[in-house]
Amino acid sequence: MPPDRDFKESLPSDTEILQLFQTDSEKAWDVFIEKHADFIFTTLRRSGFDQDKASDCFIYICEKLCEKEFRRLKTIKYAGEKGDLMPWLKQVINHLSINWFWSVTGRKRLPKPIEELPAREQKIFKFYFWQGQTPSRVYESMRLEQERNLELADIFDALEKIFEKLSDNKIWNLMSGLLRIQQPLSFDKEDEETGLSIEPTDDKPLPEKVLAKKENSEILNQAMENLLAREKLVIKMRYEDTLAVADIAKMLNLEIREVKNLLKSSLYKLRKTLL
Repeated sequence: MPPDRDFKESLPSDTEILQLFQTDSEKAWDVFIEKHADFIFTTLRRSGFDQDKASDCFIYICEKLCEKEFRRLKTIKYAGEKGDLMPWLKQVINHLSINWFWSVTGRKRLPKPIEELPAREQKIFKFYFWQGQTPSRVYESMRLEQERNLELADIFDALEKIFEKLSDNKIWNLMSGLLRIQQPLSFDKEDEETGLSIEPTDDKPLPEKVLAKKENSEILNQAMENLLAREKLVIKMRYEDTLAVADIAKMLNLEIREVKNLLKSSLYKLRKTLL
């Protein structure tokens, strides 16, 4: 049955729930799950999980949110500009559901060249190639993982190191595998089994103060404006389309060294702007 709207509206706000986590975490959890359980489960169903898998993944997400005395929820100090946790919760569901999926289908092995890189680069590799996140989304995910000393510019530096380690064929295989498992998340109709309807939520305001004040996609777009048209193009082709340097050179009728120089100059400008 669809949730009782009046009952939902009678529950505390997310800001009040976050405050309650600081004084009575068990009670706060009861209220949090009462308020957001329908959203978590329906999001899982709409991301492609059947009824049974969605139920198993729902339990996994709850277990992770309860870990270390609700650490993830206790560290949130700000419920976003609109006072709700939906944008943050969508990110958490996406991240944890993929973790659950690989735990039950067989954990992927890192390519040997990537295993030689530091742990941070390995984590960025997983977000980028296994989950298909953009550089700015990788940054947001890393911050949610408590990587407080990370700057957006560091993501680009790490990705360049990762690309240098991988062959063109390996990059193609990674992206092909990602496309096979990705399914679009739709919020434009009711779920056939649950009858629940979810309104689209605004992804801009994240619940942590730093991310609320420093909207990553806007910062990246502003930084990109400082690049030359050709620099913007090679950045997009390299990091969004994951094309090899040789392919970019062929498509733009440039020498390979010219493409490499454009990448270096654009990364330098981005780092200078983003830091």
